Amino acid sequence: MPDDSSELDFVSLIVKLLPLYLVYVFLSGWTFLDYYFRDFGVNPRWLDLSFYDTLVKGFTILYTGGKLLWLVYLAALVLPVAVDGSLKGRHWALSKLLPAVVLFALIFPVYYISQEAGISQARVDKGDRSRLPPVNFTVRGQDYHGKLLLLRGGTYFIHKVAKIREDATGANLQVSVYRAEELSNVMVTGYE
Repeated sequence: MPDDSSELDFVSLIVKLLPLYLVYVFLSGWTFLDYYFRDFGVNPRWLDLSFYDTLVKGFTILYTGGKLLWLVYLAALVLPVAVDGSLKGRHWALSKLLPAVVLFALIFPVYYISQEAGISQARVDKGDRSRLPPVNFTVRGQDYHGKLLLLRGGTYFIHKVAKIREDATGANLQVSVYRAEELSNVMVTGYE
């Protein structure tokens, strides 16, 4: 039967590691968003994505394209606890150094899994199974349609812009960028 001090040590270790887990989630979200928007030809620096947006994406990627992150996060939780418990009192330097090395090394799989998930989702959203909502709008009296990639700070980022009555797949530009005041009659028509 474990004593109260070992339970407190376990809880204390997890609490100490929480900021590191937050770094993993942020890195995952930042990497996903960076590669997702770059695949559309949009520099993420133009978007002024918030810390909150990045954390939310870092968390939701676990349920969309980054399912392998569950294993990495589980390893980040279990390995330090296992090493701390097995080496406690015997090899103090090793018990402190080994978890630090393992936790640092786990940054790389977080990055690469998130990168692949971002690129993969961008390719899906560029294709026929896109989750991007269709949008109709008017610019200088001409009606257009496309797929709304993002609305950020009064700027629309619209994928596959084409004149209405033309096939959207014939559009030459990958993403068109419009200021909100340039558009009129904007109607997001819903998900297909």
